[in-house]
Formats: sequence, structure tokens, C-alpha cells
Amino acid sequence: MTGWARIIGTEERLDATPAAIYPWWSFTKTILAAAAFKLAEQGRLALDEPFDGKPYTLRQLLAHRAGLRDYGALSDYQSAVARGEPAWPVGEMLARANADDLLFAPGTGWSYSNIGYTFVRQAIERAVDAELRSALHVALFAPLGIHASMIRRREDMERLAFPHLHRYDPNWVYHGLVIGTAADAARLLHRLFTTSYLSEASRTAMFASVPLPFAIPNRPFVEPMPGTGLMIDPKSRYGMMAGHTGGGPGAVCAVYHFSGLTPPTTVAAFEASDDEAGIECFVLDPVISGGDGERLALRLEQAIAKHKPKGIVSFGIAGGLAPLLKIGDVIVATHVVHNDERYACDAQWLAALRHKLPRAIPAILVGHDQIVSHVDGKCRLFTLSGAHAVDMESHIAARAAQRHGIPFAAIRTISDAASRGLPPAALLPLKPSGRIRMLSVIRSALGEPSQIPDLLRTGRESGRAFRALLRSRNAVGLFLGCPYLG
Repeated sequence: MTGWARIIGTEERLDATPAAIYPWWSFTKTILAAAAFKLAEQGRLALDEPFDGKPYTLRQLLAHRAGLRDYGALSDYQSAVARGEPAWPVGEMLARANADDLLFAPGTGWSYSNIGYTFVRQAIERAVDAELRSALHVALFAPLGIHASMIRRREDMERLAFPHLHRYDPNWVYHGLVIGTAADAARLLHRLFTTSYLSEASRTAMFASVPLPFAIPNRPFVEPMPGTGLMIDPKSRYGMMAGHTGGGPGAVCAVYHFSGLTPPTTVAAFEASDDEAGIECFVLDPVISGGDGERLALRLEQAIAKHKPKGIVSFGIAGGLAPLLKIGDVIVATHVVHNDERYACDAQWLAALRHKLPRAIPAILVGHDQIVSHVDGKCRLFTLSGAHAVDMESHIAARAAQRHGIPFAAIRTISDAASRGLPPAALLPLKPSGRIRMLSVIRSALGEPSQIPDLLRTGRESGRAFRALLRSRNAVGLFLGCPYLG
């Protein structure tokens, strides 16, 4: 499964399981860095003095420039984790990693180090005279309105959405393992960079970066640069991108903020896999919402020109036309028709989708420029087009794909059956983002109360369709089954 949350300006978009709890892995480093800068602003931490009599400073630890080694590559460490053993004491870990033997003189190089952030943790705990769980709550989570916690007990791992981690010892993450929802991970990073929690000087310091001393192959970054508690890419497809990727046994996460977008956007994603590149691609996926045919066509053209995609997929809900289709049925399109136009879906992609969605129904989709709300209208369209279901976007996407020679596919779930009409409130135009105008729906319902039972039924049936859509999304994987990616 993939858990995700997007924050676009002040609007939150969450997956169908918003209460699911995930391990934040090395996104915790961003949290520790932010907490350290806040404590430094308060005069409780010194960033540029020698740390515990060592030749490096706290700022160099935060920026992975202290010259410290890492324990992640130790074969003994990897074997112990794989066997499900309890974590070593910190002193034993430092001895096994030969932590006092620096790789380079502090400040002269860059090397990723979990040991460095273990020392950062210790500095924060000393500064507030409290264990990290309490320190983060006081210094960061409470001020930003975030519901998350640092854990130390195996029993707490049983709260996670990934069952294979329930017996993992969180103390193997020596700098501390924070867990929380995808929404709270996105909120934390979004509020970190869109509020005055940190001073301008501290935010600027977090973005101070140096060139990576090596390439990162097969990752979606254009010009990756390590910041302080951040990975930065000023030349991503959406402009400045900053956040952190993380991973543990069979689970990955990516939480990134895109300050160059209007409005600023933050995406958090969590996946039960080892594919860090895949989860980074997920947060970078351009998702174009419908709601206005001309606007959708224009945005598709802009996205195609900018991103040169290897595939276009129409993914959403549809109205049923074929009498046998039920609410929540999943269809994969073989063709999309609209008036005299007929577009064939990519055969290889269709075969891949049918393999991953064995219960999905191969079907013809018909595009329509308005919602087909009445039963007689659905019956007439079924007779004229021979299509099984109708939506307002697939024909626009298919037309753009054909124009540019790009493979096309469509996955839709049925939200209203052929035998069901739609109440007036369900026909109101959507926002430009494709979201429901909730206040308009409420006004419509209050103005015509007799539609409320049908409106509630429509809401329940749409919920079933969206849950089926999410299950399909999880089944086909990060790239929506596209055989030309991955």
C-alpha cells in the first residue's frame, strides 16, 4: 500500500486511510535539524562551538560535514536487524562503527552519517533536560500543531500500517524513530517553511548546501544537493524541492516541499517497499484534475510539453451505463469514444492492468461534456455509443495522448449505476482543482431538502467507488501499471 498526503497552499488532499500510522525514518533528521535551530534561536544550543570537546561542531553534525562514519553499512548491523535482534547499546554501536576515526577533517567534505544525528539527538536532550520524545513535543510538535511521537518500544511498532515491522526494534534508529500519519508529516514540513516558526536566518541556514561528492544514479533528482537536515534540488521539474527520503526494512518514505509552486505544495508518501526512487517519483508525479474540459486540455498540453511523459492514464470515477455494472466495479478501458472520435488504449498497458487487476472489467468508456444525471439519458447514451460507462475527462486525455503519440490507459470505478439518477446538488460545477464546492452543495440541499436522501445515498456510493479506486491504485503500483516506466 502507499499512504500519501498533499498540501496545496491551505488545501489538504489525503488518501482513503488518513489515520494510518507510518514510520518517518530519516525524515526524523529534518525534525531534529529544525528543533536544533529553534533551540539555538533560544540560546539553548551553540551551533558553532566544538561539540563535546571534539574537532567538529553541531552545525557540521547537522550538515553531515563532521567527517563521521555511518553504521548502516556494517554487515553485523544488517544481519542483526534481519534476525529481529534487539538494538545494541549506543556505546557498542559507536565502537563497532569505529566512530572516533574520522573520514576527513571536519568541514572539508560530506558524508551521510546516522551517527552524527545520534549526537544531535543527545545535544537536544541535554539542552532541554528531557528524553527526545518530550523534547520534540515541546520544541516542535506542539508549536506546529503536529500529532506525532518518537517511540522506543517494540509494542509501539504494532501501531504501524506495515505489519512486517511490528516486531522491529525502533532503537535500531539511533537518532530516534518518529511515527505519525502521512498528513502530519506533510503538515510538519509545510508549516516549517510557510510559517514563522523558524527565523529567516534559520531557514536560510537549513538550505545552505554543498555539491554532492558522488552521483545518485536512477533517482528523479536533477541537481541534488545536501542541505542541513534536507535534501535539496533547486532544478526539479517544479523548481525548488526540499525535504528528505527515508527507509528501513521493507519500507520507504519521501516528504518534500515545493516552494516554487503557486501555491507552495508539500507531499508526503509512504510505501511498503525498498524502492526509494519509486517513492520519490510518486511525490513528483504531476496529477492533473478534471472539472473543466478546456482547462484540463490546456493543462495536459502544458504538462506534456514540460515533462515529456511516457504514458497518460485517466484515473477516477465514472457513471455506469451498462445495466450489469455495480457501484465500486473497476473497469479498465479498451477504447474511449466521443461523438465520432474513437481512441484505442495501449494494448501492452491494458494487458498489464488486467494482470494486476484480474477482477477488473474490460470496457468501453464514452466521454461526455456534462454529467449524465438522468436514468433515461444514461439509457440513451448506452444505446447510441455502446459504451459501458461515462466520464468527463477520459476522451480529453485520450485525444491529447493520440496527438502526441503517447501510450494511454484508463482505470475507472463506478460511482453511480445505470439505474440511478443524480440529485441536483451533485451536478454543481467543481472548483478549478476538480474538488467539490461544498458550500454550494449545502446551499442546494437546504434550498431543496427533498433531495437530501438521494444526496446522502450518492455520497455513500461515491465513497465506495473511491475506496475501490484506492485499492486499484495500490494493486497496480507506483506507476499505475505503466509498462514503460520502472
